[in-house]
Amino acid sequence: MRQTCLITLLALVTSFASVNGFILPSSSPFTSTRLYAELPDMAKMKASEMRKELESYGISTKSLLEKSEFVEALKKARAEGKTPVNGTTDASSSASSSTKAESSSSSSSTETPPESSSESSETRDKRYKEALDKAKKMKVGDLKKELEGRGISTKSFFEKPEFVKAYAEAVADNKKGKGGPGPRPEEPRDPAFKDVVMQKMSKGAMMGERVIDIMVR
Repeated sequence: MRQTCLITLLALVTSFASVNGFILPSSSPFTSTRLYAELPDMAKMKASEMRKELESYGISTKSLLEKSEFVEALKKARAEGKTPVNGTTDASSSASSSTKAESSSSSSSTETPPESSSESSETRDKRYKEALDKAKKMKVGDLKKELEGRGISTKSFFEKPEFVKAYAEAVADNKKGKGGPGPRPEEPRDPAFKDVVMQKMSKGAMMGERVIDIMVR
């Protein structure tokens, strides 16, 4: 009841002042109280709504965490007769949105190379798996021929799994030889091995006994 009477009285004073050409100062208690009365009740407001109103006054809310802090700050702002700063909030929010959009665009373009390298890795793994399955069904001789055709030495391979793995890796890495395998180089002769020639002697020689003559070159 008392608040209603106060609001009515303030309205009459303001109306009288405007009719008679009086201008009330911005710091006048009448103006502040009138604005305070027209604003929503803080008890029913959410913290986000209080933050929005404070920011419209150009007041930073970064240091405010609890709702009670928002209430005190808003109460002080209203008591001081703060008014919304036109364009400040919209400009800041627009700049923030623009910055976020640019950041998102740059981050997406930066993340493109890892995706391409990942796709390349998946393609190699796929080729390796397919070649591995194929090699398991091949003969060792065929695997050896394929590997030598790709310029891969097979001298150190003894078991089939070694040939299979080497073939799969060669296919996955796209290793291709310069045509078919050429003639194998002649291995150096080991001096420990010598040619042996066997000759049979006639029956009448050497007192009628059969003798085998062995000559070593």
